Amino acid sequence: ITIDTDVADDDHAVETVGRHPEAEVVVSRGGVGERVRSIEGISVIQVGMNAGQFLEAISRFSGRGMRRIAFVGRISVLGGISGDYRIGEAEVTFRSCSSLEEIERTLDRLQRDGIDVIIGCRFSHELAVKKGIPSDRLTTSALSIREALEEAVRLVGARETERLHSAQLRAIIDNIEEGVIAIDSKRQVSFCNNVARRVAGRKDGVLDGGALAELLARGRQEGITTVRGNPVLAKSIALDIGGKRFGEVITFQE
Repeated sequence: ITIDTDVADDDHAVETVGRHPEAEVVVSRGGVGERVRSIEGISVIQVGMNAGQFLEAISRFSGRGMRRIAFVGRISVLGGISGDYRIGEAEVTFRSCSSLEEIERTLDRLQRDGIDVIIGCRFSHELAVKKGIPSDRLTTSALSIREALEEAVRLVGARETERLHSAQLRAIIDNIEEGVIAIDSKRQVSFCNNVARRVAGRKDGVLDGGALAELLARGRQEGITTVRGNPVLAKSIALDIGGKRFGEVITFQE
């Protein structure tokens, strides 16, 4: 597996990933990862924080006499943790925020409450510094990066296996003697095999609309119908999952 590395801020995340057209999985954290999620076909593995990193930061700052410590950052960085805790002699606050605006409001509230130090993602750290609040940035540990990369490798492997199984299934269906046509919920053809293309297709390989309509006219029944005037034994199988109709599969024999 090839792993490319690149650097981007939130505003250039999508553009940066676009420079890697072969990428299927992106490992990132914070706002960059959230922006990349908008790209179709890309899976994002967020590098998270582990308990050891939080405890190390609490120990470091409480050792300096700072007893009111707050972790503020994006949900993807803090793992969605929110709450107030007593850890040793420190009063520790976790605030996972869903937007940059929420981070700023949270910092303003904590500043009014007399917080000693803010520990957070890049945005919350930089904003806290601008507001004059003692702050430090959460850094990603080698362990967290390794775990994220291992998850990315597993995901890429699963996709490759899925593609292999799909290719194997297609090869099998393309070489059976029955015609097979899959129809989605909008009555559009999503798959057809070689027999279906030969019997109901045009010279350009596209299924003939009239021939397909003849097959669909059977509804969810089994019986003899005609395709271009030729009799075929057709069967329509509904694709129902959890009570919802996702389409149907039509099989037929000449």
